[in-house]
Amino acid sequence: MTTENDLPRNAEIIASMLRANQLESVPVSIQLATELIDKANGRLRSVVRSLDADDLGECASPLWDAIRLSLSSVLQAQGLRAGGAKGHHLNVLEAIEAQYGHHPEIGPQMARVRRIRSDRNKDEYPARLGEDTADKADLTESLRVAHELLATSERIAMKIAPFDRSV
Repeated sequence: MTTENDLPRNAEIIASMLRANQLESVPVSIQLATELIDKANGRLRSVVRSLDADDLGECASPLWDAIRLSLSSVLQAQGLRAGGAKGHHLNVLEAIEAQYGHHPEIGPQMARVRRIRSDRNKDEYPARLGEDTADKADLTESLRVAHELLATSERIAMKIAPFDRSV
């Protein structure tokens, strides 16, 4: 059963992102959406292994990848994917926020998602040599959020309608 909260909103923002080549139209593929979900699950398993081994420096990238892949599965199920010459990851976030910022399971988590993205960027591109931003409690909370977003993304991707390009 589709609920009001599962329905995408702000179609005009998505149409604008398509015109600006921030998103691309692609064939709808639930099989590809499922593959993205599976990849996201694999990244989360990697994060769990790293947390268990207290290898906190190896958590930021796979954690962000898992979130990006799970949110991308929703776009794929709509016949959309991030496009443009730069900013692919940010385009995924903006497209999902535009459509699902109201969703009770996605909207409240988006601030944490942006923080996870920022932490990943700090980890990949440190400002100072030896800068360590990883905190096990914070990473554990981020992992919980990522698991929730993955489950929600999968549920939505399996029942969402293709994006209506007539907007």
